[in-house]
Amino acid sequence: MLNVVLIALGGAIGSVCRYALSQLFPWQGNGFPTATFLSNIFASLILGILLGLLMNKFSEMQGLKYFAIIGFCGGFSTFSTFAFESFKLNQNGAIMMAILYAIFSFIVSVGLLYGGYSLSSNLN
Repeated sequence: MLNVVLIALGGAIGSVCRYALSQLFPWQGNGFPTATFLSNIFASLILGILLGLLMNKFSEMQGLKYFAIIGFCGGFSTFSTFAFESFKLNQNGAIMMAILYAIFSFIVSVGLLYGGYSLSSNLN
């Protein structure tokens, strides 16, 4: 039961942070979806760092896994909004923007996850 509470708290904080980014960078439907891009790449970086720490340094801190990895990163990142924005860009005729958004989102997110993991797992 504690794990569910930790996930819910982390998810709530992550979702509010994602909402705050959407207020800072509102999307109009045809430009680059900055808020979703930033929330997804930051969540990937945070996930990589936390995975490196939890797998290599703090494996006994399972509460952090539920709160930060499943809860916060799950609430902060958003694949469904990414999919919707890609769809809308295409529907609005911004096909090249949709393609670039998808490619950059994937490459940068996965790259930052690997980078965060490598950085944190090599800490002394």
